[in-house]
Amino acid sequence: MDKITDAKTEFRLKQWTQIVQACQSSSMTVVGWCEQNNVKIKSYYYWLHCSPEK
Repeated sequence: MDKITDAKTEFRLKQWTQIVQACQSSSMTVVGWCEQNNVKIKSYYYWLHCSPEK
């Protein structure tokens, strides 16, 4: 991959990791947190799977 693609991928992974961590650190259920934060459940679980910090 080129440098731009690598940078985009790294940026997305950091974003996804932050979203997953925010959900997991809340006292809410995944469904409740996703509804409150306008995140699709399927997207959350995709990001969870792709997150480097599982």
